[in-house]
Amino acid sequence: MIIWKNGPSQQNPQKFKTLPAYKDGLRKDGLVLIYTIGYGGRKFENFLSLLKRHGINLVIDVRRFPKSKYSEYVKENLEQELPKRGIGYVFMGDTLGGFRRGYEEYMKTEAYMREIKDLLDLAKKRKVAIMCLERSPKGCHRRYISQTLQDLGIQILHIIKDNKVQEENFS
Repeated sequence: MIIWKNGPSQQNPQKFKTLPAYKDGLRKDGLVLIYTIGYGGRKFENFLSLLKRHGINLVIDVRRFPKSKYSEYVKENLEQELPKRGIGYVFMGDTLGGFRRGYEEYMKTEAYMREIKDLLDLAKKRKVAIMCLERSPKGCHRRYISQTLQDLGIQILHIIKDNKVQEENFS
Protein backbone atom coordinates (compact mmCIF):
# COMPACT_ATOMS: atom_id res chain seq x y z
CA MET A 1 0.00 0.00 0.00
CA ILE A 2 1.34 3.46 -0.95
CA ILE A 3 0.32 6.39 1.23
CA TRP A 4 1.43 10.00 0.79
CA LYS A 5 2.44 11.77 3.97
CA ASN A 6 1.26 15.16 2.75
CA GLY A 7 -0.30 14.23 -0.56
CA PRO A 8 1.46 14.12 -3.94
CA SER A 9 1.84 17.90 -4.06
CA GLN A 10 5.28 17.67 -2.46
CA GLN A 11 7.63 18.46 -5.26
CA ASN A 12 10.76 16.62 -6.21
CA PRO A 13 13.52 19.21 -6.57
CA GLN A 14 15.59 16.92 -8.78
CA LYS A 15 16.13 18.32 -12.27
CA PHE A 16 16.55 15.95 -15.18
CA LYS A 17 18.73 16.17 -18.24
CA THR A 18 16.92 15.06 -21.35
CA LEU A 19 18.31 11.64 -22.16
CA PRO A 20 16.93 9.10 -24.61
CA ALA A 21 15.58 5.83 -23.28
CA TYR A 22 17.93 2.96 -24.04
CA LYS A 23 16.14 -0.19 -22.96
CA ASP A 24 12.41 -0.47 -22.64
CA GLY A 25 11.18 2.39 -20.45
CA LEU A 26 14.48 2.93 -18.66
CA ARG A 27 17.04 5.59 -19.37
CA LYS A 28 20.70 4.65 -19.59
CA ASP A 29 21.10 5.68 -15.94
CA GLY A 30 18.31 3.27 -14.90
CA LEU A 31 15.64 5.88 -14.18
CA VAL A 32 12.16 5.53 -15.65
CA LEU A 33 11.12 7.78 -18.53
CA ILE A 34 7.43 8.22 -19.38
CA TYR A 35 5.97 10.14 -22.32
CA THR A 36 2.52 11.66 -22.61
CA ILE A 37 0.60 12.42 -25.79
CA GLY A 38 -2.74 13.93 -26.73
CA TYR A 39 -4.40 12.78 -29.95
CA GLY A 40 -6.65 15.83 -30.42
CA GLY A 41 -6.42 17.32 -33.90
CA ARG A 42 -4.08 14.58 -35.13
CA LYS A 43 -4.71 12.23 -37.99
CA PHE A 44 -4.27 8.65 -36.85
CA GLU A 45 -1.26 8.08 -39.11
CA ASN A 46 0.45 11.17 -37.63
CA PHE A 47 -0.31 9.89 -34.13
CA LEU A 48 1.26 6.52 -35.00
CA SER A 49 4.26 8.23 -36.57
CA LEU A 50 4.90 10.22 -33.37
CA LEU A 51 4.68 7.06 -31.26
CA LYS A 52 7.13 5.26 -33.56
CA ARG A 53 9.50 8.25 -33.72
CA HIS A 54 9.84 8.17 -29.94
CA GLY A 55 10.05 4.39 -29.74
CA ILE A 56 6.79 4.02 -27.80
CA ASN A 57 5.71 0.39 -27.55
CA LEU A 58 2.84 0.77 -25.07
CA VAL A 59 0.02 3.32 -24.99
CA ILE A 60 -1.75 3.77 -21.66
CA ASP A 61 -5.16 5.33 -22.24
CA VAL A 62 -6.19 7.52 -19.29
CA ARG A 63 -9.44 8.86 -20.75
CA ARG A 64 -12.30 8.33 -18.32
CA PHE A 65 -14.62 7.70 -21.26
CA PRO A 66 -12.61 6.04 -24.06
CA LYS A 67 -14.84 7.24 -26.88
CA SER A 68 -14.11 9.74 -29.63
CA LYS A 69 -15.86 11.40 -32.54
CA TYR A 70 -13.00 9.89 -34.57
CA SER A 71 -13.48 6.14 -34.78
CA GLU A 72 -9.71 5.46 -34.85
CA TYR A 73 -9.45 6.66 -31.24
CA VAL A 74 -12.29 4.61 -29.77
CA LYS A 75 -10.98 2.11 -27.21
CA GLU A 76 -12.07 -0.98 -29.14
CA ASN A 77 -10.32 0.23 -32.32
CA LEU A 78 -7.12 1.14 -30.46
CA GLU A 79 -7.10 -2.32 -28.86
CA GLN A 80 -7.11 -3.83 -32.37
CA GLU A 81 -5.07 -1.36 -34.43
CA LEU A 82 -2.13 -0.52 -32.17
CA PRO A 83 -0.96 -4.15 -31.71
CA LYS A 84 -1.01 -4.59 -35.51
CA ARG A 85 1.68 -1.88 -35.54
CA GLY A 86 3.75 -3.33 -32.71
CA ILE A 87 2.34 -1.05 -30.00
CA GLY A 88 0.53 -2.42 -26.96
CA TYR A 89 -2.58 -0.82 -25.49
CA VAL A 90 -3.76 -0.68 -21.87
CA PHE A 91 -6.84 1.15 -20.61
CA MET A 92 -6.46 2.77 -17.17
CA GLY A 93 -9.12 5.43 -17.49
CA ASP A 94 -11.37 3.79 -14.93
CA THR A 95 -8.96 4.75 -12.14
CA LEU A 96 -6.71 7.43 -13.68
CA GLY A 97 -9.30 9.10 -15.89
CA GLY A 98 -10.27 12.73 -15.55
CA PHE A 99 -13.75 14.22 -15.32
CA ARG A 100 -13.83 13.68 -11.57
CA ARG A 101 -14.91 16.17 -9.00
CA GLY A 102 -11.80 17.21 -7.14
CA TYR A 103 -9.14 15.29 -9.06
CA GLU A 104 -6.43 16.70 -6.79
CA GLU A 105 -8.20 15.23 -3.75
CA TYR A 106 -8.70 11.96 -5.60
CA MET A 107 -4.92 11.83 -6.12
CA LYS A 108 -4.52 11.26 -2.38
CA THR A 109 -6.52 8.03 -2.42
CA GLU A 110 -5.21 4.52 -2.22
CA ALA A 111 -6.96 3.58 -5.50
CA TYR A 112 -5.14 6.35 -7.39
CA MET A 113 -1.75 5.45 -5.95
CA ARG A 114 -2.30 1.74 -6.61
CA GLU A 115 -2.91 2.53 -10.29
CA ILE A 116 0.17 4.79 -10.38
CA LYS A 117 2.18 1.83 -9.06
CA ASP A 118 0.71 -0.39 -11.80
CA LEU A 119 1.57 2.24 -14.40
CA LEU A 120 5.15 2.38 -13.11
CA ASP A 121 5.44 -1.40 -13.24
CA LEU A 122 4.49 -1.26 -16.92
CA ALA A 123 6.86 1.65 -17.58
CA LYS A 124 9.80 -0.33 -16.19
CA LYS A 125 9.19 -3.02 -18.81
CA ARG A 126 8.01 -1.03 -21.83
CA LYS A 127 8.47 2.42 -23.33
CA VAL A 128 5.19 4.05 -22.34
CA ALA A 129 3.11 7.00 -23.50
CA ILE A 130 0.14 8.11 -21.39
CA MET A 131 -2.61 9.13 -23.81
CA CYS A 132 -5.62 11.42 -23.55
CA LEU A 133 -7.44 13.77 -25.91
CA GLU A 134 -5.90 17.20 -25.29
CA ARG A 135 -2.64 17.94 -27.09
CA SER A 136 -1.36 20.22 -24.37
CA PRO A 137 -0.96 18.64 -20.94
CA LYS A 138 -1.78 22.03 -19.41
CA GLY A 139 -5.44 21.57 -20.37
CA CYS A 140 -5.60 17.92 -19.41
CA HIS A 141 -5.58 15.84 -16.25
CA ARG A 142 -2.33 14.28 -17.56
CA ARG A 143 -0.67 17.22 -15.80
CA TYR A 144 -1.77 15.79 -12.44
CA ILE A 145 -0.59 12.30 -13.30
CA SER A 146 2.67 13.81 -14.55
CA GLN A 147 3.15 15.73 -11.33
CA THR A 148 2.61 12.60 -9.26
CA LEU A 149 5.14 10.71 -11.36
CA GLN A 150 7.66 13.52 -11.24
CA ASP A 151 7.27 13.66 -7.45
CA LEU A 152 8.33 9.99 -7.51
CA GLY A 153 11.47 10.86 -9.51
CA ILE A 154 10.19 9.90 -12.96
CA GLN A 155 11.21 11.96 -15.99
CA ILE A 156 8.15 13.06 -17.99
CA LEU A 157 8.29 14.15 -21.63
CA HIS A 158 5.18 15.47 -23.40
CA ILE A 159 5.00 14.83 -27.13
CA ILE A 160 3.52 18.07 -28.44
CA LYS A 161 4.12 17.95 -32.20
CA ASP A 162 6.47 16.51 -34.79
CA ASN A 163 9.55 18.39 -33.68
CA LYS A 164 8.57 19.40 -30.15
CA VAL A 165 8.85 17.41 -26.94
CA GLN A 166 8.35 19.33 -23.71
CA GLU A 167 9.90 18.19 -20.45
CA GLU A 168 7.66 18.38 -17.40
CA ASN A 169 9.12 20.38 -14.57
CA PHE A 170 6.99 21.25 -11.54
CA SER A 171 9.93 22.25 -9.34
